[in-house]
Amino acid sequence: MSVQQQELLDEWVRHVPRLILERLVAEGRPDRPTLELTECAVLFADISGFTPLTEAYTRRGPEGVELLTRTLNDFFGRVIRTLQFHGGDIVKFAGDAITVIWRATEADAGPVSLVLRAANCALQVHPEVAGYDADGHPLSLKLALGVGRIAVVHVGGELNRWEFAISGEPMHQVAGGGHRAAPGDTVLSPAAWALVGPFAEGAALGTSTRLRRASASKVSSCRVIASK
Repeated sequence: MSVQQQELLDEWVRHVPRLILERLVAEGRPDRPTLELTECAVLFADISGFTPLTEAYTRRGPEGVELLTRTLNDFFGRVIRTLQFHGGDIVKFAGDAITVIWRATEADAGPVSLVLRAANCALQVHPEVAGYDADGHPLSLKLALGVGRIAVVHVGGELNRWEFAISGEPMHQVAGGGHRAAPGDTVLSPAAWALVGPFAEGAALGTSTRLRRASASKVSSCRVIASK
């Protein structure tokens, strides 16, 4: 990749998933559907408190819609800056939720490194929005982390419109973990926890694990709930 291409990628990654940009740089304009399998860590971030906030602002009419937009931009802005700083690639927005992936780099030593990078990022995200209040409505995050192989598909072509989607076991992992998470939690699937566990100390909390300490530059204290 040339310096010019890298500069362009760094600029556009603020708006478009790196996963898509790298494909465009490598292959140019898409002309056919594609399927790619890749190992990655997947982090699902869901805003807790979004529904009552939306209902309250909706009752205020156009002014409330504007306030809701500003609030989400500010809240997500804090989250996104931290995710990107830690190398996360934001691949999907779905209302009040974000899906982020970490793919292996030359510096990674297998899936353990991927999960640790994502877990460390999660620990940094929570403080960025701690105590966030929007007109008396507290907002926080529920995070779920999974790991494994995903399928990345690019489909479409009709009227030169293309879409991409991801699927696979890690997506099922974070779906289950997200349902079990409480506001402020980071929830790891069994597969993710199996990789992170050796680097951390924790205490059993029912079916969950509360981390107390972890190796330097790895993960530090947070609440991690083992999900199915």
